[in-house]
This record gives sequence, structure tokens and C-alpha cells, in this order.
Amino acid sequence: MSGELHKKLIEIGRKYLLNHQISGFCKSSIVASEIVISCGECADVIGWSNAQSILLEAKTSREDFKKDSKKWFRMFPERGVGDLRLYIAPKGLIKIEELPEYWGLIEVNEKLKPRMVQKPVKQKSDKRAEILILSSIIKRIGQNPPEGVSIKCYVHETKNNATLTLKNEEGK
Repeated sequence: MSGELHKKLIEIGRKYLLNHQISGFCKSSIVASEIVISCGECADVIGWSNAQSILLEAKTSREDFKKDSKKWFRMFPERGVGDLRLYIAPKGLIKIEELPEYWGLIEVNEKLKPRMVQKPVKQKSDKRAEILILSSIIKRIGQNPPEGVSIKCYVHETKNNATLTLKNEEGK
């Protein structure tokens, strides 16, 4: 059941970022879930609004919440992703006073309705890691682009490069 609940929280969080402003940030226009990158952080949900990022960490148990604080990018928050960071968890699982400094909390009730109970505060994040996430997303889209997006991939002698071109801009 914990795995199913985790998936539900991720989906609720994804929709939340697309439809809500958080702490003055606009609604996210790009949202990704469960993206693993080389720095080791697996963002349950991450979204971008202009050049600012929001991370949601889904937690389904007290044990999982407590283990999260032992991750190296939590011990050194400037190495983590997300200008704003929030936990998304079932109502009552996490107490506000237990939150790491600057973190917010979205609680999900039994009817699966989310409610922000603690707003996050902007903090320093690892923009290099966020660029790696966005690069990974572009590579994945390039393998199976959605309608309206054309990605041309090419290889240079020493590096892999990709360009993203919207079909609308090309008139196609």
C-alpha cells in the first residue's frame, strides 16, 4: 500500500505544481516526477516557473521522513535541488515543528485533497543539478517527442548535443 500511496502523492503533487502558486512563485510550466540524476537526488516532483524551481518530496511513513534528513543533500541543503522545497504527505504524518529550516508542507487528506499547511521559504539550490535534470528531460523527450515538439539531436566529435525547436516556430 505504501508504494501505491507514494505514487498517488506524486501525482497529486505534480498537479499541485501545475495549478498553484507557491510563496510568490508562478504556477510551474515544466513539471517532472521521479527523475534520477548523477548527483544522487531523486526528485519525487520538481517544477520550474521561469528560472525558479520547486521540489516536492513525497513521504508515506515516519521512518521514510526521518531517513530523508540523513541524505547528504539534506545535510548540505545548498547541494539539493529546489529554490522552494516542500514535503507532501498524508495529513498528520509530519509535524510543522519537525520540518527542516525553510521547508514547507502540503498535507493530503483522506479524500486525497492537498492543502498547504506550511509555506516554504526560498533557499539556495544546486542549479547545476537542476540543469542535469532538465537535460535528462530533453533527452527523454527527444526519444519520443509529444505533439507540437520537434527535437533534433546531433553528435559532435567530442560531445553529445541537442537542440530543442518548437514546430510552431518553424511554421510546421
